[in-house]
Amino acid sequence: MENQANQPIVFRFEELRVYDKAMDYFLWANSVTENFGDYHREIIGMPLLESARHISVRIAEGSSRNKAQFVNSLRNAKISIRQCVTLSTLAHRLELLSEEDYLASKERLFEIMKMVSALISSIQRKGSSQSSSQSDSSSRSDQPNLKY
Repeated sequence: MENQANQPIVFRFEELRVYDKAMDYFLWANSVTENFGDYHREIIGMPLLESARHISVRIAEGSSRNKAQFVNSLRNAKISIRQCVTLSTLAHRLELLSEEDYLASKERLFEIMKMVSALISSIQRKGSSQSSSQSDSSSRSDQPNLKY
């Protein structure tokens, strides 16, 4: 028990690289929106931060649910990513984001989008392979249908 007390507590979703990338994007967005004026921070900056926050939140909350619900949460994370792209574009067109920051935002969001899409595909592949292996084992009368 004493050994466990020295070990940090880690939730399963915290081990996902995409979660970490989403957290980094939020922190980056927070730093660049600090320079927005009050009006633009309210109409562009805060919605950008809210959407950026939702990416990691949806990954975290979905990870504790069943596979179908996790995939749905990841799809919602993709909606938040698209919102961030739109808000970054507006900020750039309003000259609130430099070209460099705008491109950095899009690159980060594109990477996160690819990672979320890959995670969705991985979950769906595992789900379909498990269901086909379960139906294979259930069709054989000599093997029990075990759930893990």
